Amino acid sequence: MKLNRIPPQILNPACDLLEAYVPGLTPAALVAAIQGYNLPCQPDTFCADKPPRKVSLDVWAKDRGVSYWTARRLALEGKLAASKIGSQWRVDIDAEV
Repeated sequence: MKLNRIPPQILNPACDLLEAYVPGLTPAALVAAIQGYNLPCQPDTFCADKPPRKVSLDVWAKDRGVSYWTARRLALEGKLAASKIGSQWRVDIDAEV
Protein backbone atom coordinates (compact mmCIF):
# COMPACT_ATOMS: atom_id res chain seq x y z
CA MET A 1 0.00 0.00 0.00
CA LYS A 2 1.40 3.38 -0.95
CA LEU A 3 1.19 5.87 1.87
CA ASN A 4 1.25 9.54 1.00
CA ARG A 5 2.39 12.09 3.55
CA ILE A 6 -0.31 12.55 6.17
CA PRO A 7 -0.44 16.10 7.54
CA PRO A 8 -0.46 16.71 11.32
CA GLN A 9 -3.99 18.19 11.02
CA ILE A 10 -5.15 14.65 10.22
CA LEU A 11 -2.76 12.57 12.33
CA ASN A 12 -3.25 14.39 15.63
CA PRO A 13 -7.08 14.13 15.69
CA ALA A 14 -6.80 10.49 14.58
CA CYS A 15 -4.50 9.77 17.52
CA ASP A 16 -6.91 11.59 19.85
CA LEU A 17 -9.83 9.45 18.60
CA LEU A 18 -7.88 6.23 19.06
CA GLU A 19 -6.44 7.17 22.47
CA ALA A 20 -9.18 5.30 24.34
CA TYR A 21 -8.35 2.11 22.44
CA VAL A 22 -4.56 2.52 22.12
CA PRO A 23 -3.26 4.45 25.12
CA GLY A 24 -0.11 6.43 24.39
CA LEU A 25 -0.53 6.30 20.62
CA THR A 26 1.74 8.80 18.89
CA PRO A 27 1.45 10.08 15.32
CA ALA A 28 4.72 8.27 14.45
CA ALA A 29 3.40 4.99 15.88
CA LEU A 30 0.14 5.39 13.95
CA VAL A 31 2.02 5.94 10.68
CA ALA A 32 4.21 2.90 11.40
CA ALA A 33 1.11 0.79 12.07
CA ILE A 34 -0.55 1.94 8.86
CA GLN A 35 2.60 1.20 6.87
CA GLY A 36 2.84 -2.26 8.43
CA TYR A 37 -0.75 -3.08 7.56
CA ASN A 38 -0.49 -4.71 4.16
CA LEU A 39 -3.78 -5.17 2.33
CA PRO A 40 -3.65 -7.55 -0.65
CA CYS A 41 -6.08 -5.26 -2.47
CA GLN A 42 -8.16 -2.19 -1.83
CA PRO A 43 -11.65 -2.58 -0.34
CA ASP A 44 -14.47 -2.64 -2.90
CA THR A 45 -12.19 -3.87 -5.68
CA PHE A 46 -11.84 -7.30 -7.23
CA CYS A 47 -8.63 -9.17 -6.48
CA ALA A 48 -7.61 -11.93 -8.88
CA ASP A 49 -6.32 -14.09 -6.02
CA LYS A 50 -9.47 -13.62 -3.91
CA PRO A 51 -12.77 -14.08 -5.75
CA PRO A 52 -15.78 -12.19 -4.39
CA ARG A 53 -17.58 -14.06 -1.62
CA LYS A 54 -21.07 -12.86 -2.53
CA VAL A 55 -22.36 -13.50 -6.01
CA SER A 56 -25.68 -13.14 -7.78
CA LEU A 57 -28.17 -15.97 -7.52
CA ASP A 58 -27.75 -16.58 -11.24
CA VAL A 59 -23.98 -17.08 -10.92
CA TRP A 60 -24.44 -19.39 -7.92
CA ALA A 61 -27.07 -21.43 -9.80
CA LYS A 62 -24.88 -21.83 -12.90
CA ASP A 63 -21.96 -22.91 -10.71
CA ARG A 64 -24.18 -25.63 -9.17
CA GLY A 65 -25.77 -26.71 -12.45
CA VAL A 66 -29.29 -25.70 -11.46
CA SER A 67 -31.64 -23.13 -12.92
CA TYR A 68 -32.01 -19.63 -11.55
CA TRP A 69 -35.63 -20.42 -10.69
CA THR A 70 -34.64 -23.45 -8.62
CA ALA A 71 -32.08 -21.38 -6.73
CA ARG A 72 -34.66 -18.62 -6.20
CA ARG A 73 -37.19 -21.12 -4.88
CA LEU A 74 -34.57 -22.52 -2.46
CA ALA A 75 -33.83 -18.99 -1.26
CA LEU A 76 -37.51 -18.16 -0.78
CA GLU A 77 -38.06 -21.42 1.12
CA GLY A 78 -35.13 -20.59 3.40
CA LYS A 79 -33.15 -23.63 2.27
CA LEU A 80 -30.46 -21.43 0.72
CA ALA A 81 -28.95 -18.62 2.78
CA ALA A 82 -29.40 -15.72 0.38
CA SER A 83 -30.27 -12.07 0.85
CA LYS A 84 -32.13 -9.72 -1.39
CA ILE A 85 -30.54 -6.32 -1.94
CA GLY A 86 -32.94 -4.15 -3.85
CA SER A 87 -34.16 -6.37 -6.65
CA GLN A 88 -31.07 -8.62 -6.71
CA TRP A 89 -30.43 -11.80 -4.79
CA ARG A 90 -26.94 -12.23 -3.33
CA VAL A 91 -25.55 -15.50 -2.01
CA ASP A 92 -22.19 -16.67 -0.66
CA ILE A 93 -20.32 -18.48 -3.42
CA ASP A 94 -19.71 -21.47 -1.10
CA ALA A 95 -23.31 -21.72 0.18
CA GLU A 96 -24.79 -25.18 0.19
CA VAL A 97 -28.37 -26.34 0.39
